[in-house]
Amino acid sequence: MANTMLDARQEGDSYRRVEVSTGQRRRWTGEEKARIAAESFEEGANISEVARRNGVARGLLTVWRQPSSPG
Repeated sequence: MANTMLDARQEGDSYRRVEVSTGQRRRWTGEEKARIAAESFEEGANISEVARRNGVARGLLTVWRQPSSPG
């Protein structure tokens, strides 16, 4: 798995999130980009939540949402 997220319990019942990355870039297919972008346009969708759920940076999803986006 390229990215792994762990939650570590802290004192006072709060959590600290730790993300481990191998440094490899994720390659998205055109179909994946289109699916994630379409999900972000659904009524009531929150762009940040959609991006987080799919492991995409919010800024990158914003670029994918542009009508003339090549990437």
